[in-house]
Amino acid sequence: MNRLSNFNFNLNKRKSLSYAILAVFMVFGFQSNAQIAKHKRFASDYKWKVNLQTNFMDTNFDKEKPVNTENWSMLPYPSKISIERKLIDHLSVEVGFSMNKIEKGKNVGGFITNDELNALSIDGTFKYSIGGLFQIPIVDPYIGVGMGYSEINSESFPTFNYGGGVNIWLADTGLFGDYVYTRDRIVNRLGLTLEAYGKKNLDNGPGSNLQLAAGVFFVF
Repeated sequence: MNRLSNFNFNLNKRKSLSYAILAVFMVFGFQSNAQIAKHKRFASDYKWKVNLQTNFMDTNFDKEKPVNTENWSMLPYPSKISIERKLIDHLSVEVGFSMNKIEKGKNVGGFITNDELNALSIDGTFKYSIGGLFQIPIVDPYIGVGMGYSEINSESFPTFNYGGGVNIWLADTGLFGDYVYTRDRIVNRLGLTLEAYGKKNLDNGPGSNLQLAAGVFFVF
């Protein structure tokens, strides 16, 4: 009788241990799949991306006072639009158009404006995704470099542009449920974007500026 009881006890113990091991493997398997889904964004299947942003233009950037807003100019509505195309993994090319209005009395490279000035620019930028390279969730930082053509009140000049920014994928934030990239939902393609670019006047005249931009993006 004791032997039978011991046998049943050992059998139940083995079954419990087997169930526990199975549960552990299931948990780890689920976590692994979630981790992959978390990093493998469904939106990455789309090659095109459009950005709509409000841009802030600092026409007299001072390294000692980087957050000095005295010379910031902006329009009260989205003033920058760009279209981006993925070339290879993590690398894309962007063409953008932005406009702004520099108020009277602003400092433009050491010159005080006597009138309100209109500013326009067309830029081409190569962008490299650091977030994609290192599989960073939620935020996708990137660096960019390129050339542009700017015009401030009929004075035009070429620019060398350099900087970077960060994309924030809304689906990754958890505000719209878990990481679900298996369904083609609109939220999976939407995000927020923040960026900062220095634009150097290659003619060595006034007009070099720091451009900050914030807005939304949509991939398709």
